[in-house]
Amino acid sequence: MTERRSLSCSKPRTVLMGLLLSLQYHWRARLADACRVLLDELRGPARKWLGVPAIAQHDARPDCVSRRVYRAFDQLTTVLDPYCCARRRRLPHDEAAQH
Repeated sequence: MTERRSLSCSKPRTVLMGLLLSLQYHWRARLADACRVLLDELRGPARKWLGVPAIAQHDARPDCVSRRVYRAFDQLTTVLDPYCCARRRRLPHDEAAQH
């Protein structure tokens, strides 16, 4: 049920705002910090604007939210990638020499 309620955390706008708020609050822009900001440190109007549901402390499933944040960031970087390749595999030497 929590995973269904946290669907809006997969929007690229939400992820980018989480990164910017993490940079503002914690002086670093890591996805783990962005997840923490989105889950714990937003107030009502910001939650509503970003589409992040209010999750009760006992009901929080940070792993679901963080998975969605990482997936949205992966989608965002895939769109911006000028040379699309499988990023989770080792490049052969000839392909690595091109970069």
